Amino acid sequence: MTVEIKAGPTLANPNAFGSVDELRKQLFIANKNLMDLFFEHCKLDAAYSEMGRILSEIMHAQLRGDQETVERVIAATIERTKASFLPDGAMRH
Repeated sequence: MTVEIKAGPTLANPNAFGSVDELRKQLFIANKNLMDLFFEHCKLDAAYSEMGRILSEIMHAQLRGDQETVERVIAATIERTKASFLPDGAMRH
């Protein structure tokens, strides 16, 4: 079993701000974090949609008994995504 530890964004305590400048600085940081999360969400959403499309195509071909299409879709997917893998097997993001 693999254990993953993920660090979330840091939270600023609004009661600890002593000036408008501190508040403004933390608002800029929060806005940047929010935009980063939004773009990450968009990338993941596109990836999940593509995976669903590929799996659907494979499943429909399998149900039709069309082994040639199953193999073609799998081979095309591997070819398109293998550039994302690093030599040690890790993924490039």
